Amino acid sequence: MNKNALKKFIAMSAFFFIVISLIIVSGVESRNNELLLEKQLNLKQDPLDPYFKQIAAKKWVDDEIIIKFKDSVSTTRAHTILSSVSKKTEKLHTRQIYKVKLDNTTVEAALQKYKNDPNVEYVQPNYIYVLMATPDDPGFHMQWGLKNTGQKVEGTYTTNNPGCTGCDIRVEDVWGVSTDCSTVTIAVLDTGVNYIHEDLKNNMWDGRSNGFTKHGYNFVERNDDPMDYHGHGTHVAAIAAAQGNNGVGISGVCWKGSIMAVKVLSDEGYGSTSAITRGIYFAVDNGAKVINMSLGGGAFDYVFYDAVLYAKSKNVLVVAAAGNDGVALYSKSSMYPCMYGMYAADNVICVGALDQTETLASFTNYSKKDNIVHIYAPGVNILSAITSTRTVPITGNLINQANWQKTDNNWAIHNSLGYTVASNPANFDFTTSYKPNLYNSHLYTTVDCTGYNRVSLLYEAYIDTESAYDVFRVKYIAGQTIQNFNEVPVLFSISGKNNSFKVYNHHLKSCSNSLCTIAFQLETDSIVHYTGVALKYAAICNLAPVDNLYHVWHGTSMATPFVSGAAALVWAINPGFDYAKVKEKLLSGAKKQIMYGYGNSEYTIRKLNVWGALTVLMEPKNLRYERIK
Repeated sequence: MNKNALKKFIAMSAFFFIVISLIIVSGVESRNNELLLEKQLNLKQDPLDPYFKQIAAKKWVDDEIIIKFKDSVSTTRAHTILSSVSKKTEKLHTRQIYKVKLDNTTVEAALQKYKNDPNVEYVQPNYIYVLMATPDDPGFHMQWGLKNTGQKVEGTYTTNNPGCTGCDIRVEDVWGVSTDCSTVTIAVLDTGVNYIHEDLKNNMWDGRSNGFTKHGYNFVERNDDPMDYHGHGTHVAAIAAAQGNNGVGISGVCWKGSIMAVKVLSDEGYGSTSAITRGIYFAVDNGAKVINMSLGGGAFDYVFYDAVLYAKSKNVLVVAAAGNDGVALYSKSSMYPCMYGMYAADNVICVGALDQTETLASFTNYSKKDNIVHIYAPGVNILSAITSTRTVPITGNLINQANWQKTDNNWAIHNSLGYTVASNPANFDFTTSYKPNLYNSHLYTTVDCTGYNRVSLLYEAYIDTESAYDVFRVKYIAGQTIQNFNEVPVLFSISGKNNSFKVYNHHLKSCSNSLCTIAFQLETDSIVHYTGVALKYAAICNLAPVDNLYHVWHGTSMATPFVSGAAALVWAINPGFDYAKVKEKLLSGAKKQIMYGYGNSEYTIRKLNVWGALTVLMEPKNLRYERIK
């Protein structure tokens, strides 16, 4: 790692699982007028605020289902059947699989309607999946998973840290044979990949012959830019194939690789059945041989399973995370796509996590049968590349600007606190109370975001409302004409107190390259009133990725790409293999350890050993032999 990158790596503040803390403060300047968000205030947005608690609790998209019709049903007939519940249908692939946006009916009612239809092979919700990592504090750049010397790694996972010499995946011996996996494309289905990162830019899939100039596709926002604004997908990709021996950063399992960026998880770290299955079909149809999925959910998903079987039919290996719940996986405790390998999808390898002494990590899911969690790999205190963002200002501090409008006089912009704030009530002073029965109290302004592709609203707000009854909302809509504020989409809402001025950030997806109207609202009931809302900073910015940052994280998400990189390396050295042979080599060449469970019962786990995978001699099958007397 070069000195500048190391300094930036050490200076990075912590990320959160699912939610990234994005921060800015008025008046801070840096070179090129670009602000590194993590360095501005040392404040972190609560990852369990009500908005994200709601996301984490949801199991499927509220108003969508997925239907697969039988092969005998024509497209015309399928559209006729679907027209009774929706005018918005979308085919997920060339096969007869449709995502259906429901009109005036619930998911449960639609499932009941179609489950016994003789034309339907299956119908299910559009499930939600989340990533399988827990971000960690910045740590010392020691890649113990590739070479364990018993070093201590400065990360928050302290059990068995330092580790033990030789407790690694034994890839150094393989690098004496080959470091080049570029003939085997690894599709990273995740939050995207930072394809401009200094350690990944030369190892990205070249999709230009297929019409993809940015190394993949974004199935969350449905465009050709799979840039990672979360960090998880970049971290995963670099474990598998960060450029090695180039004098900067880290090394991947593969020094030279071909990473296909397939964005199927949002910037908040969750994704739906439809996005993920589209990603699988895209990866398979565009030549990926290994698919890395460091994500998971608890429901058996027929659409997802069908896509994994499609990958199998095209000789594609799927490597999936076992999950971070610390439980044994079996019929009553499940994780998919990891557990599809128990069924016909024998192209799946499910991966658990090891610590620095090759002991099962405390958080890893595991199994007492080797047809569920197949293999374990390093998964704690793993240093890898990440995405961070810098802001390119579109506006200055909007609170100091004069183009605000309001729907009533309960909002005001004033300097009575010694600094300028926009507040409700208008006479906000931390002691007075807001008025009752506010239902259309909005403060709003319009900003021209033409020419900007990643528009973000950042603001610093003090919030003090009656929990569960009064609420502060942020709304936005592309354009500048608002007929009815009740029809403007709610971007964020919070009820209760945050106890101080805190910074919030929201991506304004529909405002890219357009005019954008943002509105702040306070809604109150008739009784119990608090001191209200004050904003002392608000700005519209464009987010741009940073290309040379690194972080230490842990999770089965981090273990999974070690196996994906190993699979690509084995396959590149043995191009005549199919997915089954690659899987067989990885499992047969692994280090084996007997474990003891309840009642002192024995079971065996496998630990990734790349050298073992290349050198293992397979026992001949179906041989007849006689004992020599």
